Amino acid sequence: MQLKTWLDEERGRRTRLAEFLTAENPARPVDGAFITAMSAPPGLPGARPVPSRLAHGIEKFSGGAVMRWDCCPNDWWELWPELRVHRDAPPFSAQSRTETAPASTTAG
Repeated sequence: MQLKTWLDEERGRRTRLAEFLTAENPARPVDGAFITAMSAPPGLPGARPVPSRLAHGIEKFSGGAVMRWDCCPNDWWELWPELRVHRDAPPFSAQSRTETAPASTTAG
């Protein structure tokens, strides 16, 4: 489920999620405005991707309604390879970006 969809289902979720994420890592506080920016559709002014460091906390707080792969859809299989075998995992690239990058060559 998309983060925005989950947040919009219940009033006050943005605030409670921000408080939860801040409590998990007080050195890097998260506020409601940042939650709103993370849940905005890409391309909108102010939209920000979900930092991978927050994805597990979002998954935990949402009770699995918003999974890590929902937070980081472009590289979740690289960040959390253990999720590749999850029964509900979405399709993912068989090769990581580092595996598909051309090898550097040197003239000798």
